[in-house]
Amino acid sequence: GLLDAFIAKVSDTNTISYSVATRGGVSTASQGGSGAATVGYARIQPGTGSTTPTGLAIFGFRQGNVLVSEAAVPASGLVSSGRIYAEVAGTVNTGLAIANPNSQAVTLTFYFTDANGQNFGNGTTTIGANSQIGKFLTEAPFNSGSSVDGTFTFTASAPVSVIALRGLTNERGEFLITTLPVSDLSVVATVETVVFPHFADGGGWTTQIVMVNPTDEVLSGSI
Repeated sequence: GLLDAFIAKVSDTNTISYSVATRGGVSTASQGGSGAATVGYARIQPGTGSTTPTGLAIFGFRQGNVLVSEAAVPASGLVSSGRIYAEVAGTVNTGLAIANPNSQAVTLTFYFTDANGQNFGNGTTTIGANSQIGKFLTEAPFNSGSSVDGTFTFTASAPVSVIALRGLTNERGEFLITTLPVSDLSVVATVETVVFPHFADGGGWTTQIVMVNPTDEVLSGSI
């Protein structure tokens, strides 16, 4: 599966040159196919004198040549500590992918926090230089257990790139994925109103709002 594999290094020779026109956009896709999944990470490196473009990766998962799930993940900068919403329950699982683009190994320390603010599951793992790890939280080295409703917090000895995915197996046995944001704990919290630009309910639609506390204090407010 998407998060079940570990790859030691993405070859530096696997390069695709890009040129984006003024105010333009381009896209390129992997071939997919029925072979074994290849899992890794990709870097966007601007040319000399060029600005780094914004970008995103769109994961598409097919079963029986039918697209059953798709999720977009924006290219992210490097962080030294972060927190995600962690949910493990029955058909729901949470996956974490961490890329270490540094020339030295990175030590990652982590812990879980439950809905009552109690920490558990402290651990440490190492990600090799120029390497990537992608695992469900239920798997080693995270070993969350079969039931989690809270957060996962990590600290890295050198900046890393992180994405989180929520996976849900639906009633037809199809694996659906949703991107989860990673809260950068080095960013100073602000007091402001944030807006969800779209909300849908009824006609088969529901909206689930998830909030993560990036501080060590109780947060309160209204939705």
